[in-house]
Amino acid sequence: MKKIVEKLNPKVILLFIGIIWITVFCYLLQLEHQTYIFPDTYSYILSIKQLFFEFKFNDHRPFLFSFLNGIPLLFNLPIEYVFKWSFLLNSIAWLGTILLLYKIISVSVTKRIAFVFSLVYIFTIGSLGIVFHLLTEPIFTFFLSFVVYLFQKFELTKNNKFLTFAITLLILTLLIKPILKFFILIVIIFYFKNIINVLKSKFSLLIYIAISLILLQMYSIKKTYGDFTISTIDTSTYYNYLGTKADCFKKDIKFEQGTNPRHVYLSKLSNLERKKIAIEDFKEQLKSNKINLFKAYFSNLHINSTKGSASIFGFENKRNTWFFNSVQFVFKAISKGQNVIFTIFGVIGSILFLIRNKEKEKELKLVSLTILYLFFISGISSDQGDRFHIVFFPLVLILVANLYHKFQIEK
Repeated sequence: MKKIVEKLNPKVILLFIGIIWITVFCYLLQLEHQTYIFPDTYSYILSIKQLFFEFKFNDHRPFLFSFLNGIPLLFNLPIEYVFKWSFLLNSIAWLGTILLLYKIISVSVTKRIAFVFSLVYIFTIGSLGIVFHLLTEPIFTFFLSFVVYLFQKFELTKNNKFLTFAITLLILTLLIKPILKFFILIVIIFYFKNIINVLKSKFSLLIYIAISLILLQMYSIKKTYGDFTISTIDTSTYYNYLGTKADCFKKDIKFEQGTNPRHVYLSKLSNLERKKIAIEDFKEQLKSNKINLFKAYFSNLHINSTKGSASIFGFENKRNTWFFNSVQFVFKAISKGQNVIFTIFGVIGSILFLIRNKEKEKELKLVSLTILYLFFISGISSDQGDRFHIVFFPLVLILVANLYHKFQIEK
């Protein structure tokens, strides 16, 4: 492998391996025949239809993701083409993440080691499995990796344009998956002086455009649904998952997502009513059901850290091949093991790096904080397999590669 990497362009080899692996993956799991659709996908399809047919923003799903995936509708193609286009977009995002991973890691370690770590990501089952579904994770992971790459470029060059691109892209991720809205405050604290300088420069226009798009999303939600926010998904998620599970623990009944009375009750309310109910429920549970609320939270963290790829679980043996069940079983086991390993290495590695590292490696500190942020915020929801954690898998590899390099130097 070392001689091959030295003779050929490693990035070309990684792309070639990635494309071959996607093809093999499709064949083994009969992906061209699969019909399983994630429950969340239906809400994304709804948001795409609302954007292109009604010119209205969805209250749960921000418009940038809907626009990117709904491009076929601009050419009057049937809605079925959205799924095909989504697979293409997700594949490009997945391959792009691999290349970014290699470029980021190769700055601090040898190209051979960077190549190996990138290969590890290629064969991460959950990260590839989600590519075949109309969901945010592949594009969000690419955006997140790109942000890290830009922050690294800024630290290496001190060129404000890279910081501008990083902040702009970070803001735009909120219109893909709004989970990072509180994390942006951490970034502002980290780069406060630099950001002030950037906002005074000619590069600031990009940041202002990104902020304007966020305000457009919020204004549209306020005008249509009465709530000035990017998305109302967070309050509904708390109530339906964390709050409901805590209530089930209190009543000693089984938690069944989607069919329990609380979920049915909330689904009948308006957006403003949902938000009010969720906030009041959170306050009440902190007051009178605190133990079960924490129990539910840590239960969610455990489930999110130990489950395999829900994508693999949803596939069926459509062609009745003799090897399908065995392959599916192995992929389920591998994806579960990978989720556990990546989560353990990510959380422990991030904590150790933040405690022991005293150097000015802001981008790696930011990587560590991002991993911990995504891990702990995932406790608000559960029962989605490894979906909540695969988004930080590339960041774990970046961190582990750097820790490995430091260990080698000290040794």
